[in-house]
Amino acid sequence: MAPTDSFRDIYSACFRDITRYAVVRCRTLSDVEDLVQDTFLALYRQLAAGKNIRDPRAYLYRVCDRELARRYQANQREARNVPLFSEADGFPEEELEASQEMPAFASAAEKRELLLRVFDDITAMPPETAKCFTLFYMYDMPLRQIAAALGLSESDVKNRIYRSRKKLRERYSREEI
Repeated sequence: MAPTDSFRDIYSACFRDITRYAVVRCRTLSDVEDLVQDTFLALYRQLAAGKNIRDPRAYLYRVCDRELARRYQANQREARNVPLFSEADGFPEEELEASQEMPAFASAAEKRELLLRVFDDITAMPPETAKCFTLFYMYDMPLRQIAAALGLSESDVKNRIYRSRKKLRERYSREEI
């Protein structure tokens, strides 16, 4: 079997579990995507080098833990540095404006802006609440499993999800979307 075929099979079988694991382990949700990508990249490199990985799932969990430790150790060192520009600086406004001839682009840009605002609201939630919300809605994880993974009671998980959903609904129902 070619390394790419083997990688696809492992990726298909393990992606959801590794992503859930990363959501539980990361301090913030913004770290999850990069962590999962780096974890699977390490697997791909090993397979491309011809290495035989006996238990790919266990290997991925180990790599995920290692990458997480490396990332947070690096963040502690960089915490003393102050960036010159923030992510909010972005592009000049004239570059972001959609032209009149491209209504589909304008609609897509508006939807993207709304999604970014909702994501910002979710990441601004207390970390445990954001994790509950993300695991429940993005990864369809049952309440019982979320509670066990985060060390919370099932009713606490329900309350966190309910309150955060209510806040989001109130905020975005007042705005014209």
